[in-house]
Amino acid sequence: PTSAEPTGAGRFVLVVGPSGAGKDTLIDAARTALTGDPRVVFPRRVVTRPSSPAEDHHVADEAGFLSREAEGGFALSWGAHGHRYGIPAAVLDDLAHGRTVVANVSRTVIGEARRRWPETVVVEVTAPGHVLAARIAARARPSDAAGKERLARRLDATADVVIDNGGALADAVAAFLVAIAAPAAAPAKPRHAVYFAPAVDADLWRLASRVIGRDAATGEALPFPDAAPCDAADWSALTDEPRRYGFHATLKAPFELADGTDEDLLIEAARAFAAGRRGFTVPDLSVRAVKSFVALTPDVRNPDLDRLAADCVVAFEPFRAPLSATERARRVASLGDPAHVASVDRWGYPWVFEDFRFHMTLTGPVPDDRRDAVAAGLAALFGDVARPLAVDAIAVFRQDHRAAPFRIVARLPFPA
Repeated sequence: PTSAEPTGAGRFVLVVGPSGAGKDTLIDAARTALTGDPRVVFPRRVVTRPSSPAEDHHVADEAGFLSREAEGGFALSWGAHGHRYGIPAAVLDDLAHGRTVVANVSRTVIGEARRRWPETVVVEVTAPGHVLAARIAARARPSDAAGKERLARRLDATADVVIDNGGALADAVAAFLVAIAAPAAAPAKPRHAVYFAPAVDADLWRLASRVIGRDAATGEALPFPDAAPCDAADWSALTDEPRRYGFHATLKAPFELADGTDEDLLIEAARAFAAGRRGFTVPDLSVRAVKSFVALTPDVRNPDLDRLAADCVVAFEPFRAPLSATERARRVASLGDPAHVASVDRWGYPWVFEDFRFHMTLTGPVPDDRRDAVAAGLAALFGDVARPLAVDAIAVFRQDHRAAPFRIVARLPFPA
């Protein structure tokens, strides 16, 4: 559809979530429910893979796709599992004329979409793990990635709406239609986190920041090392998550500030906390695969790290605002242990106290068939740079909004 003049910025509803969550099922149901409504557009994706009854799209070969991409034929495009995906550029006219465009996309394009279209709304579709596994097994698409890898993917902190599609389809469709019809959510408040980060002049900080492509102290984008695995064509996509968060280890997970507090008070509290600590070293930090990603972790559990993290969880809790319903739903969506859900409700995060594991993330999810090679390549690149690790400070990080990168606003050293 077209009209004579643009009527204002439209809304891009980006549908994301793990394989098997039923994203296309919800989109198909919404398309049927909104048939004849010119205000909502459901574009067909272009994919370098044969279509199927469960996934209707335009088929392109690799050369044709890349040629169209080079000519600006896609509003958004990405690669995954050896295939290319694109949203046709025709939706740009729809957005310019104030229409709502609904599309199933990769989470890797969320940042770009938010920058280009402020009215972007991200809808995350979820389902319990056993439901996802059964759906993937039933689909058995030859080009599907390994089941474990697809189940391991999850979005972090970027969804505006979370829909559980593990129960009655009618309920999920109703929630999806509300998300499509609703105006864009109000911008999220800034978030803060208490992390461990090495000194910014340390070799570990400089190398790790280059590996993820950004220095969280200066905000500067950095070139990747010219060495494997960082020279891979998709290394930027593989490091999107750690680049957004900055190189760190979580002590108190990201939170919005509670009423009656502010950033200055948080920093003062962090300074007082640091003044009462003593530094220590971790002798055995190594690169290894942790579930679906690669990180630096201790070879053995370290009681000093565990104590520091536990004390941070408690000490900075008065600064944490309660989770919104959407954020709580996102954080508990993939949790099967009631104790982890209880931790989210009490502390805002599931991986605390006995469930805490110190790690400094270097990649986002890496495909199963590449993970060991990526870990080995990073281990060779880091060598002994991370050994021993001096734990001599805590740092307060700030994220201005959910699509923004985290920046260090204060690093508070422990007394010498």
